[in-house]
Amino acid sequence: MSTVPGGRFQVYYEKIKQEVTKIKDDNNYLNLSKAFAHWYLNNFLDIQEIDLGEIIIDGDGDNGIDAAIIQNGCLAIYQFKFPDKLDNITKKINETTALKLLNGYNKLNAKTKPRKANEVFLSFRERMRTENIFKYSFQFISYTEDLSDNALDALDVEIEKIYRETGNNINIEVEDKRKICDKFDRKQRKNSISIELKYGQLTQSYNRGTEVKSWTGFAKAQDIINSCKDHMDVIFDENIRNYEGDNSVNQGIIKTATSSDESVNFYFFHNGIVFITDKCDVSTGNQVVSLGSAAIVNGCQTVVSLKKVFDANSLKDDVFLPIRIIETSDIDLRGQITE
Repeated sequence: MSTVPGGRFQVYYEKIKQEVTKIKDDNNYLNLSKAFAHWYLNNFLDIQEIDLGEIIIDGDGDNGIDAAIIQNGCLAIYQFKFPDKLDNITKKINETTALKLLNGYNKLNAKTKPRKANEVFLSFRERMRTENIFKYSFQFISYTEDLSDNALDALDVEIEKIYRETGNNINIEVEDKRKICDKFDRKQRKNSISIELKYGQLTQSYNRGTEVKSWTGFAKAQDIINSCKDHMDVIFDENIRNYEGDNSVNQGIIKTATSSDESVNFYFFHNGIVFITDKCDVSTGNQVVSLGSAAIVNGCQTVVSLKKVFDANSLKDDVFLPIRIIETSDIDLRGQITE
């Protein structure tokens, strides 16, 4: 299977960018980073859109803070970064950027009201005084690499100084592109589908303890399509290379699957469909396998092409395909398998 250059981080960047760009356009945000804050808070902290206006500070007068949340006596202040260009996802969060969040903290705590501050910033500044906040969390959420060494050194020096002078505790948390991709995976799988597939034969294959299990076998093309046809919009979400249109390979798939002379040999011409799942339950009695949080990570071209001829009632009954099923809940491994 060919892949796009770079793999998972690049593909997920484009997927997330589509969602973030829509949020930016729908809400008339001035930049992608503010829309990224909206996207992240809504998706991963379950903050309703109606409440985001009281949390997102980003904009004129934000003093370096993009969002803030007070919970259990701790003020978490956020800095969000979503690069405008794909090339920039390999950069680290530099010292200048990191210290903007520290500047925001200092202005929140300063005796003197900042000359320039928006309403949300001032609201949190007032709450800190009335609620006696002494615990803080600096949250860097960036679809890039993590903090640079210079940024970490500068923050450590200032945080130690703040603790000596005030007793306030500050911890640093960073979510770089790796952690964001993992959360995106979890979110997709939470919203993904489970399928039941009738198979011709299925035997347990190579396992790695209880962490990873696998099965190999074959199934009728019509049964594969019947299992997937209602989920075509999501079952390929973890497939790096999506459907590439009616190219010569896909035309060949269609020709073989509809030919009375060639359809019986389809199995021998094909490398197989690879399913990845959180849970695989095999029923030998009725020859049905149940796949929880299922995704097709190899075989998008084939399944979409076969779906076309299935819809046209032209898919031959004797078309069979090799299938491979991998069961794992390891998110990193799941991403590596996809690549």
